[in-house]
Amino acid sequence: MRIETLVTIFVHGTALAMLLAAGWVGLALFLP
Repeated sequence: MRIETLVTIFVHGTALAMLLAAGWVGLALFLP
């Protein structure tokens, strides 16, 4: 596995985690 592949997976995983966290925060704010 090449370094570029690992970096791409890491970046996409981080972006997905941030999106998921933002979704949970949004739910917590809209459903108090």
